[in-house]
Amino acid sequence: MVRTGSGQGLCSSKGVWVWGRCSLAAEAWGRGMPEDVQTATLRPYLSAVRATLQAALCLENFSSQVVERHNKPEVEVRSSKELLLQPVTISRNEKEKVLIEGSINSVRVSIAVKQADEIEKILCHKFMRFMMMRAENFFILRRKPVEGYDISFLITNFHTEQMYKHKLVDFVIHFMEEIDKEISEMKLSVNARARIVAEEFLKNQKKIFMIQGRYPVIRGLLRWRGWVEKKMVHRAGAALLPLQKDNSVVGDSDTTEDEDEEEDETLQPPQLMDGFLELNDLDGTHALMSRMVRNETPYLIWTTRRDMMDCRFLAKDQMINHYARAGSFTTKVGLCLNLRNLQWFDEADADSFFPRCYRLGAEDDKKAFIEDFWLTAARNVLKLVVKLEWKSYSVQAEGKEATGDKQPKQEKKPMSVSPEFVDEALCACEEYLSNLAHTDIDKDVEAPLYLSPEGWALFLRRYYQVVQ
Repeated sequence: MVRTGSGQGLCSSKGVWVWGRCSLAAEAWGRGMPEDVQTATLRPYLSAVRATLQAALCLENFSSQVVERHNKPEVEVRSSKELLLQPVTISRNEKEKVLIEGSINSVRVSIAVKQADEIEKILCHKFMRFMMMRAENFFILRRKPVEGYDISFLITNFHTEQMYKHKLVDFVIHFMEEIDKEISEMKLSVNARARIVAEEFLKNQKKIFMIQGRYPVIRGLLRWRGWVEKKMVHRAGAALLPLQKDNSVVGDSDTTEDEDEEEDETLQPPQLMDGFLELNDLDGTHALMSRMVRNETPYLIWTTRRDMMDCRFLAKDQMINHYARAGSFTTKVGLCLNLRNLQWFDEADADSFFPRCYRLGAEDDKKAFIEDFWLTAARNVLKLVVKLEWKSYSVQAEGKEATGDKQPKQEKKPMSVSPEFVDEALCACEEYLSNLAHTDIDKDVEAPLYLSPEGWALFLRRYYQVVQ
């Protein structure tokens, strides 16, 4: 073997294995690093691997001490510690290393290939699987790699007897040089194919969506239906589109009292999720497709708040999960106001077909809700008294009808309610009825119902004790 003047080119005296700086140049190009820098970092690594392999490949035939005339690789069977050498790990970085395990009659070489992202991990796994399925054609290739490594070679004394030792070393070194180049070329091919598919997809179908927030169910169902997500990017100090706060039309405002209370809170910007993989996208497929459509127009936009997007700037074929200027029908506050104004348009009573609702953000509605809660407790007390009284009459009737050995069922002792408590509930309900009949015109509007707030607090405590 002759070392050329370039310092890295190697050529065999028999002219079988020839490579030089072109391999390192291609490998450096595949990693995206300058050739000189890549060569400087790769040369010591490969030199250390070569020297260690040359020292470890001093193998000889060693018959089994258990079965006569039988030879097994001691590095695999590990029958005796005296026949094994100390394993050597040569590491270039955290993700790229070589493990060399020697013994008296065999050497096992395990290689961890550098994988920068999930795409390279997938390609490396498929490439190694392709080779290991054809291990019979690669005489020194091990069908299953050592745990923690991507590929393993097993060299025995039979290989060193049938092949040149230096060519075995050259093969391993050449494989380490070329594997990165192969994976880089496959990655470029996959990216090119993905770009072509994405372009054809965009031409024929408008299935691009954008979501603010996580919403894993919505995102998963859209992807299952063939939609591609465009990641929502929110730069500091910039909104997605100009916000609108147009309340010129009464009743059509989309901003509710609940949203007004949240105005003082810090609005969390949408998160750019390109920096990490989602749990349901471990192979990076959706991340790659999202990158392909990063400059395209989304046709379905899902946001947590309607004012995050100005509907005036949307195209005709774009959809958003909020209605513009339809707050009177699409918000809880709008429905509440419409039901309250129903009396001016129809004789129907909204409370007869829709639960009573209040806007707690408005002081008048908040006060009305508290009074309604008090009156509901008072009505429940009267209902409970009537129910207990009716139940006692039913038990007495069953006792009179019981004859012979039949005994009436033992009923649970009813809860006793004090007359004063019932009288307070009755007076509160009578005052409410007089209010409905407009017989309390002389009473102050701000005055509470029958009891003071402290009296109602005591009434509610007694009410909870009765109903429990």
